[in-house]
Amino acid sequence: MWERAHPVSAWEAHVGFTPDGALITSAAGGKTIVWDARRGRILRRYPIGGRMAISPDGERVALALNGPFAGDPHTAVAVLNLRTGKSRTLSDNLPNTMSDGLAFTRDGTRIIGGTYEGTYVWDVKTGSIVETFNAPRRRIRHGVVLDPQGRALLGTSDGVVSLWDPDGGRRVGRRFFWGPIDNGCAANPCSVIDPRGALMATSQGDGTTALVDLRTKRLVRTLPARDGDFATGLSFSSDGRRLATGGTAGSVTIWDTASGAVLDRLRYADPVLWTAISPDGRLLAAQRQAPGATDSFVDVRELPSGRPLFSRRVRFGTSGLEFSHDSRVLFASGCCEKGSTLIAWDARSGAARFERHPSAEVRTFALAPDSRTLLVGTGEGSVLTLDARTGREREPAIEVTSADMAQIAVSPDGQLLATSDWAAEATLWDLRTHERFGDRFAKIPGWVPQVAFEPNGRLLLTEGGSASEWPVDRPTLQRFACRVAGRSLSRDEWRAVLPNRPYRPICD
Repeated sequence: MWERAHPVSAWEAHVGFTPDGALITSAAGGKTIVWDARRGRILRRYPIGGRMAISPDGERVALALNGPFAGDPHTAVAVLNLRTGKSRTLSDNLPNTMSDGLAFTRDGTRIIGGTYEGTYVWDVKTGSIVETFNAPRRRIRHGVVLDPQGRALLGTSDGVVSLWDPDGGRRVGRRFFWGPIDNGCAANPCSVIDPRGALMATSQGDGTTALVDLRTKRLVRTLPARDGDFATGLSFSSDGRRLATGGTAGSVTIWDTASGAVLDRLRYADPVLWTAISPDGRLLAAQRQAPGATDSFVDVRELPSGRPLFSRRVRFGTSGLEFSHDSRVLFASGCCEKGSTLIAWDARSGAARFERHPSAEVRTFALAPDSRTLLVGTGEGSVLTLDARTGREREPAIEVTSADMAQIAVSPDGQLLATSDWAAEATLWDLRTHERFGDRFAKIPGWVPQVAFEPNGRLLLTEGGSASEWPVDRPTLQRFACRVAGRSLSRDEWRAVLPNRPYRPICD
């Protein structure tokens, strides 16, 4: 019908039709152009371009803004309004990768983007990434398309096609939201779960604290900023009725979680970075550190009177605080400028039980449910297993990652270890075999996930203003796998993945 030269660009042009028949062309580093498809006449030009997807209503175009050089990969997603000519770049961009294709969901509220590192789902309204497809971790060469049911088909250069649910409603993990991602906590960790499993408290970027109901997955209330711009020192009482928040104002506030009322406010000499309420509810420990100081201090007071019991120095900073499950021992750690410390005291007298200065930096620690074992995450990416009575190493380290550890958590049955690191990876490990349990969890770009187990054994991965709850028991995972597959493995498939086990049907 016609042939026209496309305006010069460093990259190829991509083409598509709007529902009313207009032709759209766009090229990275060039322009987006609206054509009269029958006459070959340019109707409108816009000074932005890239790999594109046209919204179902034909009014918007999503553009992948890839960097111009393969040696410096980066990308972002922009949304161009074809009616007004205005564009905006979505808030979550992706360093260190390039986009291979985009697609709108059928309702136009989300954009799916394939990259060399994985596939992400953006919420158009907020501009934030709300889902990540973890596998297959291969270069996507054939873009993203939607089937008639609205599911995303991804093709890869080695011949693998995978099918995904863009809204996450049919996945085994459940994702929920309570606040804007840009108000997420800047520290790690800054969320705690009450021992009953009913509530989660999470510190927010403006000093407020969100209380989230873990049964309904909804925000219960937001506690005001009483402890400074950042209040990351969070701890629940064992019955979940009280919450301690400590922050940069050098104070700890005790809250009634049912009403949101302030029960008490305690003053400290320095900003409070960690708090811990003893399981018997009688003691409050707070770890504080003055700006620029090398060491931190742990102060222990009686509850509810607030009467001071003792104060102890922790060399090299602050990185954790926790009571033993019988409330008799208090553990603390410090890190990292000049060394690291792991220390334990008698919780009432302050008498030292042990003090260790490991060569590996103590970034985080967690106490096993039996209070006999300390798991310590290090700056070398390993997890040490220590005797909680002596602080001595009991068995070889678990080599988790090459990045610094951010947080670790032990499952209620003591069998699994959850880890997160500053490379934004979260993983599960079998504490008996020291082997990884399943694949790594999908990354949410720009956030280091926080890991915690609920009392029911489910794993909670928390980012800014959102979290994912994952069952990790084998029966639930097996039922889900059968539901996705729709059948048992064939004998040939069984031999391919389980060659050393006798065949048996798994799915009913």
